[in-house]
Amino acid sequence: MFAVALCLLLPTIGQSGSPWHRTFLCKENTITITQDASSTFHFQSTGRIQVEGLDGGSMTLNNGVPVYKFQDGGRQYWLWDGTGKRPRFGSLEVYDEDVLVLQLECARQSLH
Repeated sequence: MFAVALCLLLPTIGQSGSPWHRTFLCKENTITITQDASSTFHFQSTGRIQVEGLDGGSMTLNNGVPVYKFQDGGRQYWLWDGTGKRPRFGSLEVYDEDVLVLQLECARQSLH
């Protein structure tokens, strides 16, 4: 009964109008993905990869795994939020002019 009550009290992740954020550790980089109340996605990175903030990203599902995609000029950042077998682990892919230039394994640190 406690689990049912807890499920009713917690907002659904990705629910329209419910802001949320997820933080990932990708080697020496901390990546934060947020979705605000207007359902806009935001990307920020600290560490060796410095990205102050990208807005207007998108989320697609690839075999049931959320992939958050952001673009800054010719550079693209794709964050895979888990894998089918390891839901807390994913990867960060960085593309420059559509060429994969960096891929890092990531571990989800928080889910709010």
